[in-house]
Amino acid sequence: MAVAEHTIRTPQADLRVSESAGPGMPIVMIHGSGASRAVFARQFDSPLADAHRLVAFDLPGHGQSSDAADPMADYTLTGLA
Repeated sequence: MAVAEHTIRTPQADLRVSESAGPGMPIVMIHGSGASRAVFARQFDSPLADAHRLVAFDLPGHGQSSDAADPMADYTLTGLA
């Protein structure tokens, strides 16, 4: 399954996104602090990606996403939500 990658611009940061084109229910995968969407490489390279639309993104300041525009607000639980 091919994986598409693109960037979504938000007021808080530019988020780098990977997604598969599987026909089933979407599955959004969110990495933990200090990681990136790369931790989901095995899921994207599995039958799960053929069966479901997988979506993973780098949180602000992680992986290939930009740093947060306002770190004091954007790196809080509320800001990341």
